[in-house]
Amino acid sequence: MTDKEKKDLSMKTAKIMAVVAIILSFIAFASLAICAVLQGDGVSDKIVVPTALVGFFGCNIIAIILLMKAYPTLLLSDCIKMDELYEKQELTELCLPDREALGQRFLENKFKPAEDGGYRRKKFSFLKDSIHYHVRITEDVSIANALRREVDHLERTQVKWNNLCMILLVYMDEVGECERKEIKEIGKQYIIAETVAPKISTSILVIAVDSISNKGYFMDIKKRNISFYSYGCRMIKRLFNF
Repeated sequence: MTDKEKKDLSMKTAKIMAVVAIILSFIAFASLAICAVLQGDGVSDKIVVPTALVGFFGCNIIAIILLMKAYPTLLLSDCIKMDELYEKQELTELCLPDREALGQRFLENKFKPAEDGGYRRKKFSFLKDSIHYHVRITEDVSIANALRREVDHLERTQVKWNNLCMILLVYMDEVGECERKEIKEIGKQYIIAETVAPKISTSILVIAVDSISNKGYFMDIKKRNISFYSYGCRMIKRLFNF
């Protein structure tokens, strides 16, 4: 059996386990209703109560075990599907002002200067209570290095807001094919992480900016949703009339 066949079999098994778990949950609650009817018809409590307990707790326990076994495989499958979906997507291209005018654009849109040289804004959201935007404009020859440096900076300065959306604009001498691939991979990681683990309260939207053409490139999210990454995409497109 090939690796692909093993993965397909594992996925099929996980899906069957998930379906069986859902059916067992319905049976568990149905057993309570049936026992209540039997009790109303005069059936002895010595029969009804044990039946209700075994039916409800037994089915739910088995359902939980099945879901726990199936969950890692189903989660991995979702990650692979999303990775393949975004791998086919082209980067979004933005025409940006020069670096000095870029900072001014944020100030004109209710962002405030931060002590670390960035820009911050707190914006109310019905679905997320509020979003804390943290913008940093930097330059580097490597997107990964710039991202790692800014993440370390946030940890070092103990910026631990809930609902944090960081927008990192990295100015480079040139944004070539290698840099575009790097932006795509970083974007995919943040999109997938927030989609499969919705309790994450921080996301980073990285934009590579060509210093000569002032064109920015980033991985846009396919569907508008309430992830912090999606909020970052919407904010950037609104600020720059995309």
